[in-house]
Amino acid sequence: MAALKYRYNHGKRNNLSFYRDSNGNEIDLIYVKGNGMLPIEIKSGQKARQDSKGMRIFFSAAPG
Repeated sequence: MAALKYRYNHGKRNNLSFYRDSNGNEIDLIYVKGNGMLPIEIKSGQKARQDSKGMRIFFSAAPG
């Protein structure tokens, strides 16, 4: 994962993760900062959907 390698090479801690539930819904990258989480979807196409199923499920399952 290039983002994790970048952080290690710049002396930063690993605060990156991902989310996947038992139904296959997923978030590609989760950036954890303090008590918050920033979910990030990574797409190769030119257009990405703003409202993905994985994001909806992540936010309904995330604490807080």
